[in-house]
Amino acid sequence: MKTLITLLALFYTGVSLAQAPVFIDVRSAEEFNQGHLEGAELIPYDQIEGGIAKLQPGMDTPLYLYCRSGRRAGIAADALRSLGYTHVINLETLENAEQTSAQMQLCARSSDAPGCNMPDTLQETTPAASAPRGG
Repeated sequence: MKTLITLLALFYTGVSLAQAPVFIDVRSAEEFNQGHLEGAELIPYDQIEGGIAKLQPGMDTPLYLYCRSGRRAGIAADALRSLGYTHVINLETLENAEQTSAQMQLCARSSDAPGCNMPDTLQETTPAASAPRGG
């Protein structure tokens, strides 16, 4: 399942570095301090509107959200979409975020690496991949 989510994320957002992706951990500060993706921004899901305003990413910047199970990331993703952000991806878990980040780094080094020959257009994730989950 995590491989599928990673591949979907790469497929739907491409690996274009024109807009550097932003990884957002929407868990609590306590959860974040217990472990997070290196370079991820902490914006708890219930503070996403104010937090994203401070980051000021472009409306078409790929935003990758994760939490413990995907539920909070789904709520935050919906809020970001309602603000007009067009490329919001719910990676669900930290493990999926780590895998996606690693694959992006691999593809940045070599577009010939497995899984890196994806379309170069940015699109939203499918509803099935971004649907909130329990937890």
